[in-house]
Amino acid sequence: MTTSMEAVIKATGEEAELLTAEIREDGDLAAAFRALEQRVVEFEQSSGKDASALLPADDDAGLRFLRNRHGEDFWRAYRKRLQKELCSSHGNLRKMFRKGSSFAGPAVVTTIVTTLQLPVAIIPLFGPIVAILMSIGLDAFCDATADTENGTD
Repeated sequence: MTTSMEAVIKATGEEAELLTAEIREDGDLAAAFRALEQRVVEFEQSSGKDASALLPADDDAGLRFLRNRHGEDFWRAYRKRLQKELCSSHGNLRKMFRKGSSFAGPAVVTTIVTTLQLPVAIIPLFGPIVAILMSIGLDAFCDATADTENGTD
């Protein structure tokens, strides 16, 4: 891992920790969704690319994101992929978390970046996503995503 990637991961992880504290204090995910919207705008401004190119093409949430640019829709677009990795007994992320991986923001970001093979440019978009995971916990995330897979989103 390069020094610049390590710096981005560290900054993203620290942001995730701050957002996690805010989510726990407020009792809802609104702060994470606002931060995610801001990160999308920053990504688009700095890269000159449309963030919609980062989304799964066949995902309804991705299509909603294209229309209204809400952070919650960006989250939903990645939630399914994270659900496979975190909630499946064979998922790489779940194995890492079950082995006692630290729940410090940078460690969680590193695990997700490594598993999903994310390019450096989009790592900051995952700070708010990591904050959601850290604030609700692995079991609650898996329970909630199981409900969405059953059509109760």
